[in-house]
Amino acid sequence: MKAGTANSVGIAGLGAGVRWIQTIGVECIQARETELKEQLLCGLQNIDGIKVYGVRKAEEMTAVISCTLAGCHVSEVGLRLDDEFGILSRVGLHCAPSAHKTIGTFPEGTIRLAPSIFTSPDDIRAVIAAFDKIAAGHE
Repeated sequence: MKAGTANSVGIAGLGAGVRWIQTIGVECIQARETELKEQLLCGLQNIDGIKVYGVRKAEEMTAVISCTLAGCHVSEVGLRLDDEFGILSRVGLHCAPSAHKTIGTFPEGTIRLAPSIFTSPDDIRAVIAAFDKIAAGHE
């Protein structure tokens, strides 16, 4: 037996999360994420200077999209997305420097976006518009 207090709040939260997923259905969540990934991929591919890494078929990928913008440091883009547009992203090597060496983005890394069931199509349009504005300022 271990000493200490069980994480009752964490256990209850996990249970509530599992029940919510069971109510919504994994297939529904996956379908929504696929739609959002398709929307984001289509929008990003129309912006000059954007390079998307990895699989580009929404139904074959996880809900994580990594990209770079030519002529811009990923940290600068991430900061501008947050400061100017209220969009959160993750930038850098994502705890995977060897993977970034393989895809040629080492030592800077990429900008990572992760749409989810809680992301709306309007959110995706806002991300695309933000990238378009940032890219236009670096031509």
